[in-house]
Parts: sequence; C-alpha cells; structure tokens
Amino acid sequence: MGTTGSSTKCERPVQPLNRLEDRIRTLSEELLRAEGDEFQRIANELRAAISAHIERIRSRLAEYPQSDDRLSQEGEP
Repeated sequence: MGTTGSSTKCERPVQPLNRLEDRIRTLSEELLRAEGDEFQRIANELRAAISAHIERIRSRLAEYPQSDDRLSQEGEP
C-alpha cells in the first residue's frame, strides 16, 4: 500500500549533493522492487534526481578555472 519515507514531495532541488546521491541509491533500490504504476512513478523520480545530479556536477566543473586549457597545454603523454 504505502511506501515508507517522505517520497511524496519533490525534494531534489534543495538537497545537498551527498543527500541527492543517497536519494538516487534509495530510488534505484526501490525501482528494483517496484511493479506497475509504482515502477513508473519511481522511474520518473529517479530520472529527475539523476538530472539534478548531472546539473550539479556541471556547475561544479564550471567553477574549475581553465581546466580544459591546462589539459591541452600539457600535450599528449
């Protein structure tokens, strides 16, 4: 019937990175056990959580100054 936890609200945008990773792990585990409509609901939540995680990684990478230039200046090994 009901699922334990507070998965009824979208908390993804305000979670710190480690909590978002924990949420992705939890949703992945739940998805393996889910059936029918619950499977689709959890799959949608998981997809949104992964997208949020990707965006956080992109924004963190954007903070690294000149990372692409530094790699290209070193040349090939």
